[in-house]
Amino acid sequence: EDYKKLYIYSFLEQLDKSPEFFPLKKGVIIPSATQSFVKLRDGVTKDIGWRLESKLHTEIPEVEKLGIDSLNGLLKFSDGSSKYIKLEYRDFDDTNLEVLELAENFGENLKSNADESYFKTNIGFLVSIGFAFFGGLILNLMPCVFPVIGIKVLSLIKTSNNEFQSNINIVGFSLGVLTFMLLFAATFILLRNSGTSIGWGFQLQNSSFVLCLVFLFFLMALNLFGFFEFATSSLSLASYDRYSGFLGNFLSGGLTVVVATPCTAPFMGSALGYAVSASNTELILVFFALGLGIAFPYAVLASNPRLIGFLPKPGKWMELLREFLGFPMLISAGWLLLIYIELEGNESILQIFVILILVAIFFWHKKHFPKQYKTGFNILDQINVVRLFLVITIAITTHSVFNVHSKKSFDTLSGNNKKDEVISIKKEKIEWKNWEIGLPEQFLQKGDTVLLDFTATWCITCQVNKLRVFEDEQLIDLFAEKNIILIRADWTKQNKEIENEIKKYGRVGVPLNILLRPGQAPFIFSEWLDKEKIVELLID
Repeated sequence: EDYKKLYIYSFLEQLDKSPEFFPLKKGVIIPSATQSFVKLRDGVTKDIGWRLESKLHTEIPEVEKLGIDSLNGLLKFSDGSSKYIKLEYRDFDDTNLEVLELAENFGENLKSNADESYFKTNIGFLVSIGFAFFGGLILNLMPCVFPVIGIKVLSLIKTSNNEFQSNINIVGFSLGVLTFMLLFAATFILLRNSGTSIGWGFQLQNSSFVLCLVFLFFLMALNLFGFFEFATSSLSLASYDRYSGFLGNFLSGGLTVVVATPCTAPFMGSALGYAVSASNTELILVFFALGLGIAFPYAVLASNPRLIGFLPKPGKWMELLREFLGFPMLISAGWLLLIYIELEGNESILQIFVILILVAIFFWHKKHFPKQYKTGFNILDQINVVRLFLVITIAITTHSVFNVHSKKSFDTLSGNNKKDEVISIKKEKIEWKNWEIGLPEQFLQKGDTVLLDFTATWCITCQVNKLRVFEDEQLIDLFAEKNIILIRADWTKQNKEIENEIKKYGRVGVPLNILLRPGQAPFIFSEWLDKEKIVELLID
């Protein structure tokens, strides 16, 4: 037996319903162990406090050294808050202790009898580096980065006849990826050191950031459709590959990181789960390895010029391809707009549409009525007046949109937002229940099998998984036949409870899908769901 059951008596202040204790030293508490807090009163002194019951590893030196005298750690509450405490052992006679209240005894909870490896984020630094690198490689194939990667391939084809320019493009792109990935690492460190808890893809939980991306992708689509060309603009992805070389590709590499980070590719989940709880240096190196994985295919092209020769030769067909790539950008802008609506509601949607239409009219007007255009009368002044009117209208409307939701964003960050109403989603023979704290455990205690789906509207991989797996007729029939309890946690908006639940499994982002079976170890699926694997586990 690699553990001993310990009772740590600590007369603490009043606790919330479902606290959970995490020692500062990793590996001290068995992740699969049941934790329970019991409210007690000393029959002699009349002191009232709480007793924590848990299991500790005996092979950990700290356990042997400390015994059951004391433990320093973090006590997390169901509302997402936490506090540092020191649990000290008090040698009470159990006969003198009166049990007053049982605080959410988890019993056979979702981690009971679980294999520690499912929750252990400390998979090892070198393994995390390898996982991050391979996760970055796979990320290039994920749907979330397709629009930007498509343009990057187009730029490589454009310069395939110029080896030096091709190398400049690839080096610039790779450095952009690595630089922005390191900026993300620095952001994580700063927020972590300030006590702020965040998850992977946090930027798309900010409505202002999402709205900026809507405008950016819409402008990129207009550029690809040929509405405008700015030789030095960071908005013209296709044109700055031709004109601005290194700087343009550097910015496109950064944009790739911004677009890719909400996704979690296979291998990435474990690596990021390790990184966010590791030292600052290790976190930076894991993020750097992830960036290397994203940039690696392009670095291979730069170091093997012959491979570039296999790309199609430039020609007029590229103009058609360029215009076609505008549609994925337009679709991306629409998808981001849906995310914005999910975050903020549809109060400002009309104003946003007005802005987008006015922007399109502005560039259409600029394209078809250039300054050189002469009609026999003084049209230049009229053109400038029209453009000035459009710019002012766009600016005023944009300001009002950002003003409308600025207080909402502040309330969300301050924790003043109201809890979303619990809604169950019914589809044919099955029902997806909205996740709540303790809900999976309740069904597990009844002997039910539970399938957890942690998802978000801004996670394209999650949406693809939903369409190709969870809406599969064979799987729906199997769910109904086996009476599987389906629970979905929507992390589109900031939600500390869901974030904490994700981190319990050693992950920091979505998609996260877990099969929970009574008396068995939870099974965490790959980020790219495999329908056959789900069927195999459910039939067994």
